[in-house]
Formats: sequence, structure tokens, C-alpha cells
Amino acid sequence: MTTRTRNKPLDLVETAHKMLDAAAAVTTGRLHLASPEEAVRHLKDGDPLAVYYFRHELARQIAGALLMMDSCVVAVFEDREGGRSGAYGLSDPLRLWVQVTYCTAALKTVIAALDEALGQAHEDLFGQPVSPVIKAIIVDAHDDGLLRAGITSFAAPVLLAHRS
Repeated sequence: MTTRTRNKPLDLVETAHKMLDAAAAVTTGRLHLASPEEAVRHLKDGDPLAVYYFRHELARQIAGALLMMDSCVVAVFEDREGGRSGAYGLSDPLRLWVQVTYCTAALKTVIAALDEALGQAHEDLFGQPVSPVIKAIIVDAHDDGLLRAGITSFAAPVLLAHRS
């Protein structure tokens, strides 16, 4: 799928590959590794800390993309219930809370298209298909209390990005 942003076409498959590359680069830096390829090896081996850093950065990349692609998106949060404990694996979906002014069919389409592109990029990088990559919970003004600690899980979701 190609969408337009500021009159420039956006190739979601290319964008998804860049998101995964950025997440691997951040993982490389956080773990003080020599190269992103080494980070990918750690990820394939299931290193819990590498997976944690990779998933968090990928979630940040997705949050930024959603803010850019849909003006109804106010903020994006990551459900961090698994935390650094290694409860989540590389192929587990990212649980994101997407706070919106109001939910539109267009936003659901954007999330689905981005999810599909990320699944393809994940398979290209790691050699294994993943679907879904994104598990999005869309929260509008009527449901925004769900983002407070104690209602959704033991800890409040972590803010990844917001519209100023």
C-alpha cells in the first residue's frame, strides 16, 4: 500500500524495512555491539534484552508513523506488562494503545496496511513470518480512562509519542 504524506507518496514496505533497520541499530547501540547484523543474530537467538530493546524501538517507530499518517491520532502508548522479564518474544505482537480524537475506518486501514508491511519486512529480516505485528487498541475520549494504571494491567502503558 502506498499512502500520501505532504504530497509525497509513502511506500509502506520501504518504511517498514527502515523501521526494522532503525530498531536493530538502536539495539546495537544499547547492547554495545559491533553491527546491526550482530544485533539481528542476538535477536534470532532470543536474547531477552535484545528483544526488549528491539521491540521498544519498533513500537516507537510505529507510534511516530501513526502520528504522521493520521491526524486523529493524539498519542500512542506501549503496553509494557511483560517488561524486561523476557515475557515477550520477537514474534509476539506489539500491544499498542492508540489514543484518538475519534476512531475512523481510515485509521484502521492504515494500521492494517502498516501491520502487513511490517510482517513482510520481519520475514525478510528474520526469515520467519509474523502476523500480526501490531495489536492496536484504539481509545477515544469515551475510553481514555483505560490508559490509567490499574485499569488495563498492573502498570500504566508507556507513552511512546504524542501530538503537541
